[in-house]
Amino acid sequence: MPSNNSGQITLPSFIAEMRDPREFPKVLVAVTVSEMFVFTICGGVMYSKLGQYTTGSAYGALQPVYKKIAYSFAIPTIIMLGVLYASVVGRFLFFRIMRNSKHRYSHSVVGWTVWASVIAGCWVFAFIIAGVIPFFNDLLSMLLLFQTNSGLMSSLFDSFFGFIFWGLAYLELNRGRWWSSWWKSILTVINLSFLVVGAFFLSILSGMKEANDSCGNVRLGAIDFK
Repeated sequence: MPSNNSGQITLPSFIAEMRDPREFPKVLVAVTVSEMFVFTICGGVMYSKLGQYTTGSAYGALQPVYKKIAYSFAIPTIIMLGVLYASVVGRFLFFRIMRNSKHRYSHSVVGWTVWASVIAGCWVFAFIIAGVIPFFNDLLSMLLLFQTNSGLMSSLFDSFFGFIFWGLAYLELNRGRWWSSWWKSILTVINLSFLVVGAFFLSILSGMKEANDSCGNVRLGAIDFK
């Protein structure tokens, strides 16, 4: 759940570029309902059939033929996800670099050259992290909660981007109007709950994961108390 919610940090970048940002809630509701429906069915079926043999990703536990079929659908999605995140990061860097430039919103050679360079730099940097750094699995745990050994950093990223950020954003945008009406009061309580849930994942779950790892190390003899 936290890992799925952490992707919502990309939403403001797209909302800001819409012709009519007021139309975005309709799309958001449709996408959220659809993904909850699909994730629930796919996750439920996979975990009910595979049980303790479930891998991450779940289709890695399938037989070779079905695994290839599953990956044929997953690879385009993974590429699209990479393009999405590179685009969000690229826009952020591009707007900072071209902050006071006339090429920021113009179809000029300079503007497109800077944009292409920023995107290429993002992809090269991502390739270096994924393909060159030997501790990539531990680095990946910074983004995927409990996927690998380091629960603390993963809890930090997912809990903030998936929960705490949105609670703080609501409180800041509605400063002085938190309890102005019954509807605002309900929204304020909901967003305060986001902060609580985010803090829960950040502190308690990360501590539980580290404690569990420590117990595992003791059982395996990895820790010497002499």
